Amino acid sequence: MGLKDNWKDVGKGLGKSFAGLGKSIVKSVKEGANRATGDEPLDENGNPVRTDLRETWSEVGHSFGETGKALGKAAAGTAKKVADSVEEADEKDSE
Repeated sequence: MGLKDNWKDVGKGLGKSFAGLGKSIVKSVKEGANRATGDEPLDENGNPVRTDLRETWSEVGHSFGETGKALGKAAAGTAKKVADSVEEADEKDSE
């Protein structure tokens, strides 16, 4: 995988992470509003329906983690490429 592909993965990961973050925030606000107004959904026995907020936020965390790994890989690849270019330029100058 090339350096360009690594940066492309970072961009896609950031998009996915922030989209998931936005959805989780909206879901949390909606859930909080429902609880505050007493409009929380109930099952057939009258008990509050359990939401999947924990799983939703967990997915957001994992998504940001994977994106962080991709960012580190892309940044390291870029730094190596720059260092190699500087080395080559120094070698040419010393000839």
